[in-house]
Amino acid sequence: MAEAHAVLGIPRHVLLALTRLGAIDCRQERNAKNGHLQTYVARDELDRFLKEYAPLSELATGAGVSPRLVKNRLKEADIEPGLDVEAALAVFYRRHDLPDLGSMTWVPRLAGRAVPR
Repeated sequence: MAEAHAVLGIPRHVLLALTRLGAIDCRQERNAKNGHLQTYVARDELDRFLKEYAPLSELATGAGVSPRLVKNRLKEADIEPGLDVEAALAVFYRRHDLPDLGSMTWVPRLAGRAVPR
């Protein structure tokens, strides 16, 4: 599980929420040494998830703007998160729903107007 959340670049609690939500398949096994239940996620499952979903943080980093600005612009374009935000504990969008982020305007707005630079 430690490797899985590092690959995805998300906190462990978000990864656990995604497995509980069924967005990421996992298996659980008892540790042979201590008997504790451990959760395992296959690498191909992580790759599948990353092909289907983009974390808001990744989109913001790629665009060089704040996550709030990306979220607001996507909402203006009628694009909603692809997973239940409360259940996933983070914001993820389906990649096939996303426009070309390079074509979007990233200048912040106040009261519906562009902020002067």
